[in-house]
Formats: sequence, structure tokens, C-alpha cells
Amino acid sequence: MNAVAALIEQLQNSGVELRADGDRLGYHPQEALTPVLLEETKRQKWALLAHLSAADPAVVWRVEAMRARHPHESGRAAPFFTARTRPSRRGGCHSCGEPFESQHDGLVVRCIPCRHAAYLVLMDWLTNRDVPQKKEG
Repeated sequence: MNAVAALIEQLQNSGVELRADGDRLGYHPQEALTPVLLEETKRQKWALLAHLSAADPAVVWRVEAMRARHPHESGRAAPFFTARTRPSRRGGCHSCGEPFESQHDGLVVRCIPCRHAAYLVLMDWLTNRDVPQKKEG
């Protein structure tokens, strides 16, 4: 079981319900969170959001497209994962090209579903890469 799944199980066992609302992570009842669980939930926010949105059709097609467009290659740095070949669109997501649903500060380059998809693909990328073994001696 990975760390995110273990945290979700621990939260559920404590009676905490999680939900993803865009880039916001909701949990209820807040009183059920111990200080340690609250800190770990905050630390793992992006992983929890990605995990909770993994079945969302808007995220699923992006994950599949990103994996197809950016196959894992040993020894290569992770790319800027994109869902479409030519996504650039002024005022839109740099990954899929769709317009942003809400105003942002100009620093945001991906829509929320693409952020969650890119996180999932990046975690796959990092988990499956070949790590050079340290030589003995």
C-alpha cells in the first residue's frame, strides 16, 4: 500500500471524509483530525487531490493522453506533460488548450484536471524510472 492510500485509510478509520473540489481539499468533520493527521493531510494535499480525482473522466483522458505522448524513457528527465500536441491557447491551459474555468494570477499554466493528471503521470514516471545502482567499492 502506498503512502497516500495508507493516509486515506487512516483518515477513514478516524471517521474523516475527504473530497476534492478543484484544487481544494475538503475534510469533514475537522474535529476528527488530530494535529498529526492534519499536518500529514496538508503535506500530502496534491497527492490526495490527484488520488481522489483519478476516476474523474476529465482527468482520465488527460492521464491517458499524457502517458501516450510522453512514454517513459530511462535516464531522461521528466518532461512538461501535455495532453495535446499543440495546446497553446492564449489564456488557456498549456497542456490541453481549454480555457481556464476561473480567473487566476497569471502564474497558472495548467487547468485543474491537467494539474491532477500531470501529478499522477509524474508519480508513475518517478516510480518506474531506472535508478542507477551505487557501485560497491
